[in-house]
Amino acid sequence: MTAPVVAALALALLTIGLAPGQAGAQEAVIQLRVVGFYTHAGLYAEFEEPFWTHQVPLLTQGRLRPSIAPLERTGTREAELLSLIRLP
Repeated sequence: MTAPVVAALALALLTIGLAPGQAGAQEAVIQLRVVGFYTHAGLYAEFEEPFWTHQVPLLTQGRLRPSIAPLERTGTREAELLSLIRLP
């Protein structure tokens, strides 16, 4: 994993309060559903799936549990993606 990717993930985790080593009572597991890129481009299998399914749970000590699917398996059209993104 490249340094910029790790830095971006660390910043995101700090922003939502999941920094490693934070003290607290039993913390709830956060389930994430992630839409990846198309499988035919090669990015999904080589980078996205391993990152979301292995690296993120490892880096968050299991507090984030993402599941990922490539765009073509979600049945979602590209034009609909932005309307599906929900921010807190």
